[in-house]
Amino acid sequence: MRIRLLPLALSLVCSGTLGAEAVADPKTARRADRPPFESLEDSGCGGEGNAADVACLAQYLGWLDSQMNVAYLRALKALPEQDQMDKRKEREQLRKSQRAWLVYERENCALVGGREGGSNLWVTHFAAMCNERELKERIKFLKAFTE
Repeated sequence: MRIRLLPLALSLVCSGTLGAEAVADPKTARRADRPPFESLEDSGCGGEGNAADVACLAQYLGWLDSQMNVAYLRALKALPEQDQMDKRKEREQLRKSQRAWLVYERENCALVGGREGGSNLWVTHFAAMCNERELKERIKFLKAFTE
């Protein structure tokens, strides 16, 4: 698993910019299978300050990433370890595909964020919107293996 905005959030923590507001309130914590919110558009992220906004985005993208990992593991189990007729139907091909997709998603969304944004915070926001879009599409793709 990987949290895309973790390096930025960690740098804010180390600099003292991100403090107690990043700690989840147990009273409002949701189940692991439910998102903290449905999309970045209705997330409520924003207006609390840069550090809180980044932490909010990281929480949502982290949740989506965990959902993708669950879908990926289920898809792996659905594929045969070996297929004598066509190696492209094997688990290893999905592993290769996932590794390539992870690189694509990271680099493409960095480019999208850089092209759309102005300040560092806006670059991060636009990259996060791209990450959300890509993760949701990948989750659909992976779930199709088990349907």
